[in-house]
Parts: sequence; C-alpha cells; structure tokens
Amino acid sequence: MGMPASAVSRFREDIEGASTAWSIFWTLIFLIISGFVIDTANAYKYRQVLTATADAASLAAIMNYRELHYYGLYDQQDADYYTADGNAPPEGYTRARNAATGIAARIMSTAKNGEVVTDQDVELGNWNGATFTPWDGVSATPGKINAARATSYRSSRRSDPDDSNPLDTLLMGAFGGLDWWDIAAQSIAASFVPCQFTQGLVAMGKVDMSSLNSFGGEMCIHGQGEENHGNKNPPVGIDLQQNNTFGDGVTVSSNGPYDTQVAGSGKNDDDNNLRDVYQQDSIQPSGIQEFDALLDMLKNPNGADPQDIVDYMPDLIIENAMVGGSTLSDGDPDTPMTYEDKEAVKNSFPDAEWPIVDTNASGGPLTATDFEALLASAATSDSVAADIDGKIYKVDCSGGGSDKTIDLSETITLSNVAVVSDQCRISLSSNITIAASFLMTNHSGNNMTVQGSNGVTLGSGTCAEGTGSKIMARGDIDFSSEMTMIRSQIVSKEGDVKYAAKADGMNGTTVHAGGNIILTSQAAFQDCPDANPDKLIASREWYRLVQ
Repeated sequence: MGMPASAVSRFREDIEGASTAWSIFWTLIFLIISGFVIDTANAYKYRQVLTATADAASLAAIMNYRELHYYGLYDQQDADYYTADGNAPPEGYTRARNAATGIAARIMSTAKNGEVVTDQDVELGNWNGATFTPWDGVSATPGKINAARATSYRSSRRSDPDDSNPLDTLLMGAFGGLDWWDIAAQSIAASFVPCQFTQGLVAMGKVDMSSLNSFGGEMCIHGQGEENHGNKNPPVGIDLQQNNTFGDGVTVSSNGPYDTQVAGSGKNDDDNNLRDVYQQDSIQPSGIQEFDALLDMLKNPNGADPQDIVDYMPDLIIENAMVGGSTLSDGDPDTPMTYEDKEAVKNSFPDAEWPIVDTNASGGPLTATDFEALLASAATSDSVAADIDGKIYKVDCSGGGSDKTIDLSETITLSNVAVVSDQCRISLSSNITIAASFLMTNHSGNNMTVQGSNGVTLGSGTCAEGTGSKIMARGDIDFSSEMTMIRSQIVSKEGDVKYAAKADGMNGTTVHAGGNIILTSQAAFQDCPDANPDKLIASREWYRLVQ
C-alpha cells in the first residue's frame, strides 16, 4: 500500500535534523583544515629543529676530524687526553661520525625521535667555495678534507629501513588520510682561515705608516689599538700620513669607530679610499697565539701536534724523518710531498726520528759560530749546501761574544731548513735568500731580536705553494729598505715589526706583531691570489656553515 500523498509531501518538506547533518559535515571539514594547519605547523617546527641539528652535526664532524683536541673535549676527557701515550684516538672518519651522531642525539633524543643522524648520514669531503665533493674515507682524497655534510631525518625513506622514523601527524591521519611526514634537512660546514689570518698586517697595538704605501688584492690591515710604549695619548689602531692607497679588496679595521681609532694626516684624505674599506672589528693575531706551540714543535717534533707539523714544518724536513729505518718520502726537494701525502703519514710523527742537528763536530752544543761556519762551507761547496737542506738546526747562544747572534751573511739560499734557538738574535744580510724555511727565536731584549740589511729576500720569488718562509721572534724585528717578501710571514710575539723605505714586492705577506707594525714609505703590498692558508700562516682554523 503506498504512502498517502500528504505524508509524502510532509516527508519531503520536513527539515528536522538537517542542522545535525550539516554540523557533522562542517565539523569534519573544520577538523581536516585544523589538522592540516596544526600538522603543517608541527612539520615546519620539526624542520627547523632538524636544520639546527644538521648544522650542529656538520660542525661537530669537521671540527673533530680536523683537530684532535676537540674530540678529547667531546669525549668528556681532557683536551690533551688523546695526545698522551696509551690513549690512541679513533681514526678521523670515526671521530667525525661519533661526534656528529652524539651531538645530534643530545639535541633530538633518540627515545622520542629515533636516530635523526646516523653514521651513513655524515660525509667528509672537500669544499671549494661552491661545491662539496664527498670522500669515502678509503680512496684518494678529492683535495684537502676541509668540510663535512650532515643530513638529519624524520623520515620513512632512510637508506636503512631499520632507521625509519617518520614524523607522525596529530590529526591528518585520523581525518585526512596522511599518517606521517617525511622531513629532512642538510647542512655543510667547512674549515677556513679568516682573511686577517692569511695575508696582511695585524698588530695588537697600531699599524703606523708614513706616505706612498700601497695595498692591493685581498688582504687585511688591522690594528687592535692596545696601549703600549709606542701607542698612547690616546692609543689608536691605524695611524697614517697622506698619499697611502687602499684597493677595493683590502679591509682596514680596528677595535672601535673610525673617528676614534684612525689618526694622522691621512685620516681625512679623500683620495686614499680608507673610509670605504674601514670596518670595526676585534682580532687577536693567530701567529702570536700559536708562537709557543710552534717553538715547541721545532725544538721537539715528537711531542708536537701532528697537524701543526703537517701545516707548518718545511716539507723536506718531513720527508727526511725516519720511521723504521726508512724516510717518510724520497727526500727529493724537486718532488715535494703533497698536503694529502703528509696527512697520510702524520700518525707516524710522534715516533719518527727527526733530522735534528744540535751538536758540532766536537760533540758540543751547536753554537752560532758553528752554524755560520757550516753556511760558509755551503757557500763554496755544492755538496755541503745540498746536505744542509731538510734539517732542523737547534742553535745554542748561551755563550758570550759573537755567539749571541746568528749572522746569516753568506751568499746562499737557505731552502727547506728550520733554525730554532732560545737565546739567539738573528741578523740577515742582503746576500741571503730564505726560501721554504722557518727561522724562530725566543730571544727578547732591548736590542732588535731579528735585523735585516738592505735587500733581504724571503721566499723563492713566486707565489707557488711551499715556497714561502716564516720568521718568528719574541722581540722586535727590523728590516732595512728594499726588502722582498713573497708568500712569507713575520711574527713578533711581544715586540714591534718595522720596515724601512721601499719594501717593494711584498706579495702574499703576513705580518703579526704583539706591539706595533711600522712602515715608512714606498712599500707595496699585494696578495698572492688563491694562496693556501695551510702553507701561509700559523693559525688555528675557524669553522662556519657554508650551506
């Protein structure tokens, strides 16, 4: 029997319960939209945390790979724990991964997040300023290993399915069909040496220059502005006369505003470009900070940080070191060890027999007079000259008279030589060229610790890697006019460094002074493009995120 027409009409027109149906519909819509908003916001929040975690992991990886003392601190030991006998450190890749995964787990706990960074997510490699080239830890290195890449995950798409740890949704799984998010973040950190630690002039007091000095290329000129005997009333960072010029790639800085830290008649010289290149900064010269460590390295290589030896010891000395009755390389100066070659053998350095000469023919201490006699023989004999190279000479100046000063006056090129002393002054004549060598003295006093005559040459004359020299002294260093210095470094830990007129050909030059740096006139400074800081300057590395 059919429904009466009136009943059908009433059923068709009845709207009771419609609001409930609409409410259910709109409630579901609102829940889906709210779930999307809440879960998306939560995903972005986790992405930020993953990014911070990847940043920290990449920094931890490269720092612990490059510098062993960081691993001692990471492992909650003393900074020098792994340099002592019997505490062999893990190899470099293992250190990097241990530190990276450990730091990541402290930031994002494994109990809540799973392992966001595993060993497979940490890579070491080379950063060339634009591109990261990974290294597997076994094959040949793609250049200097100076960077680490870390990837952090909350994802179901891991290389190992057992590491799967996607981020569960809060509402979308129930109302929108999306049960989880796959999120990842990647970071690259690299080691670097700031420009003020590579090429340029850095003084704890002031950089004081007369006129007609020029600076070009990428270099830094910094005076910290600390008060000392030659920098007071009031102390400033930069003191210059007129007619000095600064190229666009030059940075001039001091620990304060231009108006208070720059003095002299050149301060308001509109033609020198100084205001345009000036910036306020605080810098501690790394050569000064590393002075004592490098002095110890030359005196006792077996107890030195192997990385310091890789970076700063003359190449031929490393090649001539003996391990198990054999040299570490062929000892041929024409085929020097590459940076990667030295990295590969650096674990042998503490046990090596180093080519150190510290006695004379009679078995007594090697005095300044003894060393000068050796140079005199080398100046007239090619065989003696060849035999001098590739050694560390520890010179004793505890005696009196002429033995207080090492007088380098012979017409000779010192190459791949290290000379170190606790008491000696050093005097350089115009006849000598010092290439790929390291001269260092701990002497300090009222007289000049290192003094150079007219026309002294440091470096081999080119910007090629491995050709520059280092002269480091605790006291004052003074060079006369017409000096040539290419890809080389001068450091006075506590004194001043002074250049007389016409110090031309100062390419790739680095000068650090615990006091002041004083230039008279007509000095020309230019950078060595693309110079490798490892060969240029004694400096601890800095680290930064590059991508």
